[in-house]
This record gives sequence, C-alpha cells and structure tokens, in this order.
Amino acid sequence: LAQAEKLSAMPKTTWILIEDGKSPRKFEKKFSIFLPIPSGDGLKIMNVSLALPFLSQGTFFSKSYAIQEGQNVVSQADLINTLNPLLFNEFEKQLPFIISRNIISMIIKVSAQVGASQIGGLAGFAATLGTSLYSHLSTAADVRVSTLMPNAFYALKVQNKEGTFELVADGRKIENVVIAKSCQTQANAKNICVSSDKNNIIYIRNAEKNIFSKVLISK
Repeated sequence: LAQAEKLSAMPKTTWILIEDGKSPRKFEKKFSIFLPIPSGDGLKIMNVSLALPFLSQGTFFSKSYAIQEGQNVVSQADLINTLNPLLFNEFEKQLPFIISRNIISMIIKVSAQVGASQIGGLAGFAATLGTSLYSHLSTAADVRVSTLMPNAFYALKVQNKEGTFELVADGRKIENVVIAKSCQTQANAKNICVSSDKNNIIYIRNAEKNIFSKVLISK
C-alpha cells in the first residue's frame, strides 16, 4: 500500500507472483477387526470397521526463488504463506462431525450383523459372514480434496532494467524474463517479455514437471 501511494514517484517495477507445490492431501487410516462370536449353533463372524481421514502437510517443489542476471542475484523471493494453516484449521473444525458420522455408520453396520446372526443354521452363518464382509469392504474415509491447489505462494519484485534475467528455483533456472523497450523485437517464444516502461505483474505456476507462466498486468 505504501508503494501504491507513491506509485507516480516510483521507478517502473516488475512483480513476479509464484505458486508452488501441492496443497495438503487427505489420506485414510482404517481400523478393522473380525471378531468370532460364539453362539448356540457355532461361531458367528462380526466385523468392526472404522475409517478416518487424516491430513498431510503440503508439498514444496522448491523452497527458494530468485531473479538472477548471470550469476548475480537481483532479487530474492519472499514466502507469503502456505495453505497449511488454512486447510488444517478447516479440517480440525470438520473432524468432530466426520468422526461422529463414521461411528454412527459403524454402529449401523454392526447392528446389521447382529440382526443377521439371529438367523439360525447355515443361512444365519452365511448372512452374518456376508454382512461382515460388506461392513469391511464398504468402510472408507472421505479423502476427496482438490488436486489443483498449490502449497505455497511467493512474491518478488525487480526495478525495471533492460536485459535478460533468469528466474531460478532452488538454484535451477525455470524461466527467462526479458525486460525490454519493445517485446515485438523478442522473437524467442520461450522468454517472458515485459515492457521496461510499464509496471508489470508476471504469474508463475511451478507444477514440478511443468512451469506455467503468464503476464497478468502490463500498464
């Protein structure tokens, strides 16, 4: 905000906003026990299954970003934040309801097995076994989560100076950034080109195997 208020007096600047990594993922832990219960006509097999989701930390693809001119670091990126605090906070709020719902589901399935065990003879054994297998196979945690969200957000800025710069991630070049009077003279499609006479915002998405880039604003 302070820079925006002084915009007219500031030299032209290029900002680079970077999304990195994969956001936290859900994974399942399943607890399942088959209990042989003796009854008047033999053993009955009861299954008690409970599956709960857990949240893993987000994954960084790179932990440092910088703009370099040759071997000289022109600007180092700052980590704005990660999605971990937000998603873990939301997950903790939902967890009591998730646990209650799954326990209720477990009780219903055990009750169905108890009901099936009341049937006598071979039919009762088959019904109890069938409901036990169904309980085991149908118990699963909801681990759906968006696979498109990044883990971390970085930002860096450089004062406009004509030249070709390298955006590096953990010391590895991932993109060329050209700052020039006119981008029409830059025929290399592999370079990101922005005008040295304008304020620019460049968006970068590091998807590990692919790098996506776009000039968002140039004015």
